[in-house]
Amino acid sequence: MPDYRERKARGPFSDGAGPPLVHVQGPGRRSFRFLRSGTGATAIEYALMAAVVAITAFAGLRLMGGEAGALWNTAGNSIIRSMQRDTTP
Repeated sequence: MPDYRERKARGPFSDGAGPPLVHVQGPGRRSFRFLRSGTGATAIEYALMAAVVAITAFAGLRLMGGEAGALWNTAGNSIIRSMQRDTTP
């Protein structure tokens, strides 16, 4: 029976299946450090604010898009009718 350290190194399962529990080194380690720093938190906050603004703008355009299109169609049809009345003898 392997001891605790050996089982932990192999994974959570006794047969060694699953990813080994090792420390991340290299570029992956730097990305975690970025998230812990103040600049990482600020970047995430700005990204979340931009996402909220984009979703709100999209929803507003989606809700009012049909009404704006109908308004432009009505205005265009009025202009066409007025031009047709002026050209008839």
